Amino acid sequence: MNIKMRNTMNSEAIMNPLKKHTKMSKTKKEVIDNRPKYKLQVDTRTTITVRTMGALKAWQEKYPEAKLID
Repeated sequence: MNIKMRNTMNSEAIMNPLKKHTKMSKTKKEVIDNRPKYKLQVDTRTTITVRTMGALKAWQEKYPEAKLID
């Protein structure tokens, strides 16, 4: 019985039979966030990041012993 098979491999896979698929190169989108961020350390385990000065003041009212980190 003679069965004809279709050639489903691409040309790179024919050159290298171990490589079955070619990968497309992915472009990474660079996220640019220029908004100010304030890091507030509430205790040794908890660090909060806020974006506005109003939110920073609110957290400092809740936790007066919190420290502002760079």
